[in-house]
Amino acid sequence: MGKNMLAGAVLAVALGLSAGQVRAGGVIDDNTIDFSKLTCDELMNEIRNDIKKGKSPEEAAGMNMMMAAMWIDGYLSHESGDTRTTLSWLGDVMTAIGDNCDKSPKTPLLKIVKSSLK
Repeated sequence: MGKNMLAGAVLAVALGLSAGQVRAGGVIDDNTIDFSKLTCDELMNEIRNDIKKGKSPEEAAGMNMMMAAMWIDGYLSHESGDTRTTLSWLGDVMTAIGDNCDKSPKTPLLKIVKSSLK
């Protein structure tokens, strides 16, 4: 994971840029996430929740960002029929999320990645 993207995610969590419990899009309950609808606000909320449970900000951001990137990669692989991936592509996905979430907190991650990595 790129240091800038991770630092941005940790900073966003530390500053509480999307404070409050969000349940309106991709987060259905404490155990179910619809990644096709998961927004930046919701991702930041999931990171905050993991920090409250005792994970370090870096661990919480890294785990949640990687999980989102892996899901998006799998979804896009299904669409394209190409099931191969690279670490650099996953890094590009996480960078797209990190670079655009503050600009579009209510936008689904999948839409951000699709428009950023055409």
